Amino acid sequence: GAYRPMVSAALQRHGLPRDLEAVMFVESGCWPTAVSSAGATGLWQLMPKTARAYGLTVRSEYDERRSLWRSTEAAISHLADLRSQFHSWHLALAAYNYGYQSLLRRMDETGLDEFFALSRVSDALPKETVLYVPKILAVAVILRNLEYFGFDGTETRPPLSGAPIEVPPGTRLSLLARAAGTSLRRIKEMNPEVKTETTPDLGKNVVVHLPTT
Repeated sequence: GAYRPMVSAALQRHGLPRDLEAVMFVESGCWPTAVSSAGATGLWQLMPKTARAYGLTVRSEYDERRSLWRSTEAAISHLADLRSQFHSWHLALAAYNYGYQSLLRRMDETGLDEFFALSRVSDALPKETVLYVPKILAVAVILRNLEYFGFDGTETRPPLSGAPIEVPPGTRLSLLARAAGTSLRRIKEMNPEVKTETTPDLGKNVVVHLPTT
C-alpha cells in the first residue's frame, strides 16, 4: 500500500507495464532496507555497480539504493534498457536477476534467444533465474486479481507521499522533523538512504523528502 502507487506512477511515466511492480514485490517484499547475501540493496535489490551506472550514490553513510524514489527511477530505467536490448520482457527479467552479460553469454553458448527454451537446457541458467521469471509473472497475476485470490480484505498501509526539498550537508534529521511538524521516525522512513542522523557531505545540497500527508 505504501509504495505501490508511487511505483505504478513511475511505470506509467516511463510507458512500461504496470505488472512490473511485481519485480519490487519479489525482490524485496517491499522492504526498502532489505539487503541480500550478495549485497543487493533496497526495494529493487540493486547491486552497487548497477546502481552507480544509473547515477545513484552508494556510500556507507548514504546509499540511494535505499531511496524510495531514486531507486525506483533507476530500476525502472534499467528494466526499460534490458527490454530494449533483449526485445523480450521474459529475457529482460531474466537479465535483471542473472545479469546482463551473464545472460548474453548463455544465449551465445546455446544459440537460444527465448527464455523458456533456454530454461529447459540443463545448467544453462541458474535455478534461481529459471524460477524467477515465472515467479514475477505469477505475482503480477495475483496483484491484478487480489479479490479473486482472496486478498481483497488484506489491510494495506496508506500511500506514501513526499515532497522533495534540498538541504545543506550536515542538516540534522531531527531538525527537519521539527520544521515539517512530524516525527523523526517518519523522516527516517521516507529517507532510508540517509543512514546517519545528519545529511551527508556530497559536496552539494542533498535532496530529502518530507511527508505531505
